Amino acid sequence: MQLQDTIERLKKDMLDPQFHWQPDHADSRVSYSGRSRANVAVVGGSFAGLSAAYHLINNGFSGTISLVEKDRIGDAAARAAGILTPCTEEDLTDLAEQFGLRDGLLVWKAQREGIDSIEMAVSDAKMSCGFTRAPSYSFFNEGEAHTAIAEKNLRDASGSLTHVIEAPSYGKRVGYAAALMSDDALINPAMYCRELARRVEALGVRIYEQSPVRSVSPGRVELENGSIAADTVILAGQRVPYALGQGKFPLAVETACLATRPLSDAERLKSGVDSQCSFWGSGLPYYYGRTTEDGRVMIGGAAVFSLVAPIVRRRQEERLLRKLHEFFPTLTADDVEYMWHGKLHVVSDLLPVVGETVPGIHVIGNAPGIPFATISGKVVADAIQGKQSPYADVFRISKKSRARGKTNLKRDLKTGLSLLGF
Repeated sequence: MQLQDTIERLKKDMLDPQFHWQPDHADSRVSYSGRSRANVAVVGGSFAGLSAAYHLINNGFSGTISLVEKDRIGDAAARAAGILTPCTEEDLTDLAEQFGLRDGLLVWKAQREGIDSIEMAVSDAKMSCGFTRAPSYSFFNEGEAHTAIAEKNLRDASGSLTHVIEAPSYGKRVGYAAALMSDDALINPAMYCRELARRVEALGVRIYEQSPVRSVSPGRVELENGSIAADTVILAGQRVPYALGQGKFPLAVETACLATRPLSDAERLKSGVDSQCSFWGSGLPYYYGRTTEDGRVMIGGAAVFSLVAPIVRRRQEERLLRKLHEFFPTLTADDVEYMWHGKLHVVSDLLPVVGETVPGIHVIGNAPGIPFATISGKVVADAIQGKQSPYADVFRISKKSRARGKTNLKRDLKTGLSLLGF
């Protein structure tokens, strides 16, 4: 089947998505109505908001917490690939170049702590969400072997022991060298959100779904059908703070992702995929991938600016299908069962935006990746309880105290052209 035929076959699911791990709503919650009071009101029920509620309780917070989500918990998370790694957007060498060695290492360690925090929550609540520690490969192009060595040395210094493999043979050879880490992880992102919601709910958090918020002000959250008076308000989500007038203007980027049908053991071995793992490319357009518990291969990336996405979307989808065959020559477009799109809302330095905008309102915004969102929730929970997180200054919303990235015009030009679909 040709690429265009495959895209037409999958178009219905792209318009009315039925993602591989779309959660069921057997435990759907009521929407908010009326008036109430809480010590803390959390707006946003995905990774960051649930993490903030979980860490508040875990830190011994004894007040009341209400959490409101405009959709169903887990639905937005279903668009994620569920890869837990500290190099979601940038390698450690890139972070050190942008922010200096000290802050670069701190950003890396923050994400690593985010992964550890997820593992602790999964273990604590005995969650069924597919969490597993799994190796990850960061592929480098020919001529970048020295970069791979530099990356290994920095990762080793951070405590992330790394091996460099020359001419790796994962699937088809997709890089000259690969930096292999064995302590990254994979998860079903939708089910993790649902399970974490059940956990904090069991610990006393009041959760409301399908409850859009109209506005926030110190001490008050106004919803479509009522209001919550709260001592502290947390606005959590990639775009939530900005949408409610409390965050930075985000850059909207659209990505694409696909998942194959479940492959048999023999098919996986023939394709060069013999275990659960994740992988990342270093070139542009940027691609990543993973295997799943039920034997599927997922490929994602080909990011473009949301403004141009409607114009270049077909090209984006065809690139993704070609990349599947490039990585795994035995797999073709006919093997693809799902394809969907997702949006990221990030700021220029690709760090989360975290802090107190005005007294009583804390924000967690623009976190590019599940580990970043998770650790950002913990940073805010610590701040509310008077504890100082080592990551607070790096993520702080204030431009004056926030880490500043160095400009690399060549890299920024290549990235900009890639995001325009070239």
